Amino acid sequence: MVIVATLLEWHRTDTPHPILELVGPGGSGKSTLAEYVLSMTDPAADGRRLTVGTRGEDVAAAAQQRHVLLMDNASRLDRASSDQLCVMSTGGTVLVRQLYTNGATANLKLHSPVLITAVSAVATAPDLQLRVNRIDLPARMGGYAAESELRLAWANSRPRMLGALYTLLANALRELPAVRARADWGHRLVDFDQMGEAMAKAAGLTPGTFVAAVTQMRERMARRSASGDMFLTELLRVLRDLATKPTHTEQPSLRAVMKSSPARAVLAYGEGRIEITARPGAIRELLRPLVGVTWRENPIPATDRGVTDALRRVQPLLASMGVAVDEVPFGSKTLIRFDFVVGAVHED
Repeated sequence: MVIVATLLEWHRTDTPHPILELVGPGGSGKSTLAEYVLSMTDPAADGRRLTVGTRGEDVAAAAQQRHVLLMDNASRLDRASSDQLCVMSTGGTVLVRQLYTNGATANLKLHSPVLITAVSAVATAPDLQLRVNRIDLPARMGGYAAESELRLAWANSRPRMLGALYTLLANALRELPAVRARADWGHRLVDFDQMGEAMAKAAGLTPGTFVAAVTQMRERMARRSASGDMFLTELLRVLRDLATKPTHTEQPSLRAVMKSSPARAVLAYGEGRIEITARPGAIRELLRPLVGVTWRENPIPATDRGVTDALRRVQPLLASMGVAVDEVPFGSKTLIRFDFVVGAVHED
């Protein structure tokens, strides 16, 4: 359902394009599935896979020639590549120097759907992950088929599949105005969520079916990324521990929180919800620094400012897990407030 909704959204030109990431071990069918997806949106002349690397200049150049960019068998994305893919999804323009000149420049438009295949997830930067739909493909234990046979079977099915896709797109666009009337969209890819819900409605599914499915996918993505992020892993441990030690049953004032030592308050309220308000330093004191790692390389911040910056970095992942994080000003100081259901910070 997520893949089909992504295909529908890729057919629109004036909305952000979600990035589709297919992840699985060798032989799981990532590249074959990617080839089918491309044939439904931006097929190559010979029907084969046209792949681009992750270098920024290559991606920008390819975006001027293709509607959908394929990064097949990607092994990693550096920070610059992740930032560029964010621009590619939302839409923007990059100013580059023309070759063989010193002063001439060219404007390259970046707004293309991107399809990534990888053995393990590479689109893990928090800001990029907000724009990614990740599908995990299971390993195959035998039962392989020749690519020539698969391509023939797909070629025979493709006309009916395209007809079904465009019929679904037309019906989803018809339902879209009514879906847009809702005001409870909790993710930045609002256009995609609206299209998905309109698609589900056009298909006769219960309202909310698509949002529930894509919310589960985003939570799985966030938890998987959290397992490889030492700061986030340690922060979740701290939140779990504090949730078992509530200090208030009513909302304390910020002044009362600041006067407490340490400067934090844990409020337990209805339906298992926990609200933690604390100075960054009070959170930092509970974080365990990694042994044998210099402070400059340690992912566990050694300063209050470092804690605030680290929280801003992982805020999108926490939101996908159901943990709201806000910075609350109090005079010249800043407090951090977490709000979550206890189960949101459970240890996987």
